[in-house]
Amino acid sequence: MTSWSLRATILSIVVILGISLIAVAGLQVVASIDGRETARQVSIDAVAGRDLFTSLSQVRLERGFIRSAFMAEGEAGRRYRAPLLEARTEADRSVAAAASGLRMAAAPALAERGARLDALFAEWQQIRAQAEAELGKALPERDKSLLTRLYAVGDRFLAEIEASAKVVDAAIQSQDASLGVLLNTRATTWLARTETGRLNGIIGTLAVADRTATEGERLQAITADVQSRTAWQVVGRTIEAGGFDRALREAYDRGSAVNFGGRLEAIRREAVTAILAGRKVPVTTAEWDTVTGEGQAAVSAMGLALMDSVVAEAQARSDAATRKVLVYACVVGVTIVLLLCSVVIVQTRIVRGLRELAAAMRDLAAGRADIAVPGLTRRDELGAMAAVVQVFKDNLIRTRALEEETALARASAEDQRRAAMRQIGQDFQNAVGGIVRSVSTAATALQGTATAMTHAAAETVSQAAAVSASAGQTASSVGTVATAAEQLGSSVQEIGRQVAGSNELVRIAVGEAEQAAGGVESLSAIVARIGDVVSLISSIAGQTNLLALNATIEAARAGEAGRGFAVVAAEVKALADQTAKATEEIGRQIAQVQGATGRTVAAIGGIGARIREISAVAASIAAAVDEQGAATQEIVRGIGQAAERTDEVTRTIAGVARVSESTGTAAGQVLDAASDLSRESSHLAEEVSCFMVSLQAA
Repeated sequence: MTSWSLRATILSIVVILGISLIAVAGLQVVASIDGRETARQVSIDAVAGRDLFTSLSQVRLERGFIRSAFMAEGEAGRRYRAPLLEARTEADRSVAAAASGLRMAAAPALAERGARLDALFAEWQQIRAQAEAELGKALPERDKSLLTRLYAVGDRFLAEIEASAKVVDAAIQSQDASLGVLLNTRATTWLARTETGRLNGIIGTLAVADRTATEGERLQAITADVQSRTAWQVVGRTIEAGGFDRALREAYDRGSAVNFGGRLEAIRREAVTAILAGRKVPVTTAEWDTVTGEGQAAVSAMGLALMDSVVAEAQARSDAATRKVLVYACVVGVTIVLLLCSVVIVQTRIVRGLRELAAAMRDLAAGRADIAVPGLTRRDELGAMAAVVQVFKDNLIRTRALEEETALARASAEDQRRAAMRQIGQDFQNAVGGIVRSVSTAATALQGTATAMTHAAAETVSQAAAVSASAGQTASSVGTVATAAEQLGSSVQEIGRQVAGSNELVRIAVGEAEQAAGGVESLSAIVARIGDVVSLISSIAGQTNLLALNATIEAARAGEAGRGFAVVAAEVKALADQTAKATEEIGRQIAQVQGATGRTVAAIGGIGARIREISAVAASIAAAVDEQGAATQEIVRGIGQAAERTDEVTRTIAGVARVSESTGTAAGQVLDAASDLSRESSHLAEEVSCFMVSLQAA
């Protein structure tokens, strides 16, 4: 598996997050563009729907005015001319606009409706032109069948307008369902207007014909009256519950006051009552046309107000979608800028700091303690890491200083120990060697004297004449031996003092070895404190690992929103693991240093033990020297007794024969003592030689 550097990992995370944000914002831009296009199409369809509603209203008015003018003549017919032309002008404009809007629609069904609407509009224009020609004739000369054809063409034309309006409404609701309430309210308003117009038409026809209603007309009038009122009440309740704007409420209140209240409602109630009673309607044509025109206009105004609200809402949503496109486009731009800034910041503030810190740690690992740790002045996590690296550097410097001091102390102690040992050995060898040689010489002389005394004792009986002379010689020899014995005692005492001095030097060496051991133990304590610091770093790494694990769990709970953070938390956990491994490796190195320190302490302890053994050997030598001193004193006392006996022999030659045997015995004892002294001196020489070998080996 390819291992990525931390720089590549961090930059990859930043770039991936930035690209993700750009992608999300880009998708929002695309969605906003689609929404804007949908809102624009809804706006176009809403305008077309408003034009269709206007066309439906105005074509109905135009057809009604043509019918009224066609059935009147003279002044009565001419008064319909102005409203007829006004309705025709508005109808032509709205129909042309509606057909154009349908042809521009994206849906093929709406475009087809636009073509059919153009064809029926052309047919309507032809039939109304024929009606215009008939209106110029006298009433009896007019073609009554033309009015029937006019209504037939008008019905097809109005049916196509209504069908187109329904298709437009369906298209609008399919693209934006939230406009359904307005469109349904507009459809209900149109139903109220249609049924009211049908009732008004029946009443107007009966007023012009001045006759009673047929049974069919009576049923149609009742049905239209009930449906118009019901539809209008539904519109009112919808407006009250739907929270529509003030303009719609005012338009509804005006329609209620003009078309379903006031003078028109009173006349309509009288006319409906007359129709139900089988009487003629009590209303004149002029009055009826005036009040119904105002009422129908008020209801149509309500429908137009609803369509205006639809158009305004669609346009507002189109504008909002356009603004959303601009906002998300700005978000994409800002995200790109932030991504570039993030890359620069990561490269300069994090990656560069990490690389410099890693280089410093590599230098420290290589043993270079003269480097400057970068990032110590920073107040972020890299500054904290730099502070830890600085601690490593300081500890490395202190460790090296302690190592140098320990090496110097060890070398100095070793040199001093060796010099002391050499000096002790030299002094001991000089002192003890001289003593041993003196003792050996005295022992040899003593053996010769003892041998002579033995021979003299053996010849005492046969040479009694020469006893006096021999006694004098013997006295002289005994004096010499006494002097030598005294010198031997002094030498033995000197050996005791030298051995005591050697023992003191050994004690001093033991103290210095214990001091060296104390210094090494201090070094071990310092290394242990370094281990404590490493343990603290390891604990911090463990806590960081735990925090990263908690962050990973929280990111997993957050789902898709926390996925990027989970990746960052995993990287932080990996860094904590690497830190723990590094501190573990440092701990092992410190453990090795502690082990070496322990072995050094043990070696110094061994040296102290060897020196103590030397001290014990020196004590043994001192004890042996003390024994030699006692033996020498014994010899001195024996020689003194021999001198006294020699004097006694000199004074009393007569008793020589009696004590010659005793003299021989004493001479034998002297010979034995001399032999013992010779053996002890040889043993002492061997012990000194062994001591010197041990001392030099130490």
